[in-house]
Amino acid sequence: MAIMKTVTWTFLAGSLLLAVAPPAFAEADGKHSFNFHVQQAWPKQTPTNDQIQRINRTFGTHFDDWSDVANLSVGAQLFWRASPYWKVGMQVGYGAGSIAGSAHVPTGAGLARLSFEQR
Repeated sequence: MAIMKTVTWTFLAGSLLLAVAPPAFAEADGKHSFNFHVQQAWPKQTPTNDQIQRINRTFGTHFDDWSDVANLSVGAQLFWRASPYWKVGMQVGYGAGSIAGSAHVPTGAGLARLSFEQR
């Protein structure tokens, strides 16, 4: 987990440094372009959402599913103009999100604890 945090912060710092210096990547003739983006996304996790909603209906819980959770993603793109109508490039991106929940539900044997986590 510590390695993932280090990689994430390094990527974010590098992306921010690149974002403030795009003219360094552009030639005078306009053959290169650079783009940095930060976006919010709601991932489509239909099978997982269906399972969570089925658990909510069965046990009367109110767990969030992926349609309730927004994920943040960041990325950078570098393009080279291949022709007047085409660009060729590469993109680096990182996105993360997670959902989790726990609840106590009554059963014939007493209270049971339901919990889950997905990243």
